[in-house]
Amino acid sequence: MIQFKIVDGQIKLPLKSKIILGIFVALGLLFLFLFGMAFFIFALIAGAVLFILNLFQGKNKSRFTQGDSVEIRTHSPFSPPPRPKSRPKDDDIIDV
Repeated sequence: MIQFKIVDGQIKLPLKSKIILGIFVALGLLFLFLFGMAFFIFALIAGAVLFILNLFQGKNKSRFTQGDSVEIRTHSPFSPPPRPKSRPKDDDIIDV
C-alpha cells in the first residue's frame, strides 16, 4: 500500500497521488455499485422464477377424503376463524 508522510502542513499532495487516489475511490464506488446491482438482479430473477412456478402450480387439491377426521382449514391462518352459523349475530348492539 502506498503511504505518504507529510511533516510540514504547507507541502501539497502531488498531482500523481491525487489522480491515483481518485482512481481508487472511483473503483471502490464501482465495485459497490456492481455488487448492489448483482444482488438486485439475483433477487429479481429469484422472484420471477417463484412467480412463474406459482402460476403453473395450480390449485392445491385436498389430500383428505370425507372419512378422515382431520379438519381442513378454510380460512387464512392470520384471520380469525369464521363464526358458527347457529350463533345469533349481535354486531349491532353497543354495550355502554
